[in-house]
This record gives sequence, structure tokens and C-alpha cells, in this order.
Amino acid sequence: MVESTSETAPSLGRDALSGRLERALSALEGRDGPSIQWRRAWLLTAAGRYGDALEACEQAKQGAPIIQAAALMAEAMLYRQVSLHARAEVADDMALETLRASRVRSPSVRAAIRVGQVADAVGLGADDAVLARRVKVAAGAVTTAGSWRQSVRLTWVRGEVAMVRGAYREADRAFGTGARIAHDQGARRHEAKSLIFLAAASAARDQQSEAVRLARRGLQLAARCGAAPLVWPAELILAEVDTDAADEHLDRARRVAGGLIDSLPEPLQQEARERPPASWLLALGRTHAAHGTTDGSPLEIPTDA
Repeated sequence: MVESTSETAPSLGRDALSGRLERALSALEGRDGPSIQWRRAWLLTAAGRYGDALEACEQAKQGAPIIQAAALMAEAMLYRQVSLHARAEVADDMALETLRASRVRSPSVRAAIRVGQVADAVGLGADDAVLARRVKVAAGAVTTAGSWRQSVRLTWVRGEVAMVRGAYREADRAFGTGARIAHDQGARRHEAKSLIFLAAASAARDQQSEAVRLARRGLQLAARCGAAPLVWPAELILAEVDTDAADEHLDRARRVAGGLIDSLPEPLQQEARERPPASWLLALGRTHAAHGTTDGSPLEIPTDA
């Protein structure tokens, strides 16, 4: 029997985790190798440069098993950002199997995959039993990993599960915890996403002014990071709660979402355009009101968890 070995995934670096995405990408220029390509894939995905990110993932898959698993996990993260949840679940399953088959123990990568599997289940409309089981497994993996980043991501999926169940106060607590952890770590991109989720929970609780405040702050932080995938969900929430400027928010959301999807390889573009919320957002006319469609809700946030 092959004994398991413990390996540590390469660090993304402080610039990446503090939201300085372009600076972190610039630091990798002229460098190559699977671990470098994995870092590039993560950063490019966070910045919304999807085609380049998928190319980097493919190159990273030529590395050692731990890098292969991390690349598949990053690929799943990308698919979730454009609501391709079935593809994300396949990538997460392959990442986990890669670790199992190679007998590699990497608590941080395993935790990231397990958290991603909760998000996959939410996106695929899994029942309460599946969601509860996956949250429990993910929570155990995050505890083992001891990673603040995975702890924040766990609050996102816990909050998403609560939103699905209509437990908006519980969601509010989860997202608020994530925002505090991210803020304390100086992780501006993670803080931005937590605030945008928190805005969605506030809107669901009919706290419109608080939702506007949180969404605007999340949008400000996301723009400062260059995290385009967070911009359009924030604009969608603002279209719902800042009704006097709904058309402007929808127009900005549509332009950003369309640009992100256009960066995908051609075979994936149409598939992404057929998934809500992009499906109805991109079909809306410039003057169509935010609540003029029943095909999805502006509060449905694509996740990169």
C-alpha cells in the first residue's frame, strides 16, 4: 500500500489575498512552471479574464498531483462564476479524486474543494439533506486546515444555504462573520464579496437602505481590486434596492457580465449565456425594469467559492 504524504500547496502571496490582483499578476511575468500557472489561473479568474485563466489551468495540470488538484479546484471556481455548476461539480470531484489517487494530504486544498462542493450543491438545487451533509464535511475540512481564507469561504456557502432555506437572519450572521474575518486579514476582495452577499441578505429582509450601503461599499472594494466578477452581482443588487437608478445599475451589470462571458472560449460562451442570471440579464432591454422578469432574481449571486 502506498503511504499518504503531506504536501503544502504553493502560496498565492499577500498581494493576491489582499486584493492587489494586477500587482500580483505582474510579479509573475516572465516566470513559468505548473505552480506559477496555478497562481496565474487563480488571479486571472479573480480578475475575470476567463479564457486566459483556463489556459493557465491546463498548463498547471502538468504539475505534481497537488498542483493538478489545485488547478481543477480553480477551474471549478471559474465555472461557478458563470453559473456552470454542473461543470464545477465535475472539476471539484476530479480534484478530490486526484488527491485520493496520489495519497497526497493537503488540508488547505482539500478544504477548498469541500467548500466548493457545497456551492456546487447550492447551484444545482440539491435538497436539504445533501446541503447539510456537505456543509458538515466542509466545516470539518476547514477546521483541519486552519485557514482564514477557507473560513471566509465557508461563511459564504453557509450563508448561501441559509438564503436558499429562507433563513435570512442566519445568512446575515454568516456573511457578517466572513466580512469581519476578511477585514481583519486585510483581504479586500474577500471582504468585498462578503459585503455583497450581506447586501443580498439585507435586501431579502427588506432592509433596503442597509442593502444599498453594503452593496455600494462592496462594489467600491471590488473595483479597487479589479475584481470584475464581483461588480455585476453588486450592480444587480443595487438594481433591486436603488430603484431610482435601476436602469443604470442594470446597464452596468449587463456590460460587465457580457464582457466576462465574452472572455470565455467560444464553446462555453453560449452555455454561460443560457444560465440565469446571465440568461435574463443579457436579454433585457436597456429600459427594462429590474423586476420585469420572473426568470431569476437580481439577488441570485454567482459564486466563486
